[in-house]
Amino acid sequence: MTKNIIKNTFITISCASLLSACATSSTADKTQDVQSDETQEVAQKVSVAPAVGLNDADNNPDVVTLAKTVLEECTWQGGEPQSSCQVYKTYKKSSLIKDAESLPTLMNFVEDSDPKVRFLGAKPIVNHTRSFKRDRDVAMRVLGFANEETDPAVGLALGMALGKVVTSKTDLSNELVTLFSTHELSEVRQGVLTYFIVMNPEDEHYAPVIKAAREDANKDVRLTAAMSLSQNQNAAHVPALCSLWLEKAADTNEELEYQYQAMIMLGAHMTAGGCSEQWPALVELIEAHAAKGQLDSSLITRSMDELNEQAALSEEMRTRLMTAARSVVTDTSNAGGVRMSTLRFIGEQDQDAVTFAEQFTDDSESAVKRTAQDIVDGKIKPKS
Repeated sequence: MTKNIIKNTFITISCASLLSACATSSTADKTQDVQSDETQEVAQKVSVAPAVGLNDADNNPDVVTLAKTVLEECTWQGGEPQSSCQVYKTYKKSSLIKDAESLPTLMNFVEDSDPKVRFLGAKPIVNHTRSFKRDRDVAMRVLGFANEETDPAVGLALGMALGKVVTSKTDLSNELVTLFSTHELSEVRQGVLTYFIVMNPEDEHYAPVIKAAREDANKDVRLTAAMSLSQNQNAAHVPALCSLWLEKAADTNEELEYQYQAMIMLGAHMTAGGCSEQWPALVELIEAHAAKGQLDSSLITRSMDELNEQAALSEEMRTRLMTAARSVVTDTSNAGGVRMSTLRFIGEQDQDAVTFAEQFTDDSESAVKRTAQDIVDGKIKPKS
C-alpha cells in the first residue's frame, strides 16, 4: 500500500514536472518568436532608413565622386585639405561644384557625421549664396547647420555663407545677430561678421556689430567686426565708428595687430570727411609707437601712408608723420622689413627723401640698402 502511494506520488510529481517543463518550453518558444519578430522589424526599419550626407540617394553622383577623391587622396590639416593637394584644387575649380544645381548635394554633405564631408559641402556653399541669400527656406536650413556645428573649419564656412544672407528679404535679422553674438564657435561668429554689415547696412545692425568689435572674447572676431564696419560707407554711423577705432587703436590690452588695423581705419575712412576729429590723436599714437622701437609689423607704415593721403591733413600733422617715419628707419631695433617699407613711404611722400636715403645706401639690412639706393637713383620718387 505504501509502495503504491509512493509510486503514485512519484508519477504525479513527474507528470506535474513534465507539464511545467512543457509549459515553460512553450512560453520560451513564444518569447523567442516575439523577440525574433521585433528583431526583424528593427532590422527592416534600419534597412529602409534613408542615407544622409555623402550617401544621400538624391546626391549628384558626379559630385560625390569628386568629393570621395578628395577624401581619399588629400592630406587634411586644420580641418581642411592641404591647399597644395591637386585633387582639391580640381574640386574647388570644377564647374560641376560651382553649378547652382550642385547646391542640394552640397547641402546634403553638410548633414554628414564626418566633418571632412561637411567641409567639402560647406566651403563651396559660400560661393553659392546668390542662389539662396534671398531665399528664406534655404537660408534657414544653412542656419540650422550652423547652429549645430562643432567643427571650426566647417563653422567658418557656414558663417561666411550666412553673412551674405539679405535679412530684408529673408526676415532673419534676429537669428543672424543672435548667431554672431552667442554661438560657441568663434569661427561661426567671425564668418557671419565678415559680410553681415556689408550685405545688411540697416541702422539697427550697427550696434550689435560694434558691440562684437568691442566685447567679443575672441580677438579675430573683434577685428573682423571692426574691419567689416569700414567697408560700409554709411555717413550716419561714422562718428560712432571713428570713436570705436580710436578706442581700439589706443587700447594696449588689444593685440598689436588690432591696434594697427584700427589706426589704419582712422586714417583711411573717407565718408563725411573721414575720422578727421581723431587725426591729432592718431598722429600721437603713431609717434608713440615709433618712439618705442622694436617694431616688427609694416602695418604701422600703412597707417602713416593712409593718413598722409588725406588731402585735408594739416601740414603740421604731415610734418610730424614724416618725422616719426624717419625715426622708424633710423632705429635699427626695428625689423628690416618695417624699416624698408617706411623708407619707401618716405621716398614716395617726402621731397627731401634723397638726402635722407643717402644715409642708408650701406645699411646692414639688404632690403633697406636696396630701397635707399632706389630712392637715390630716382627709381622711387615722390608721387606728386
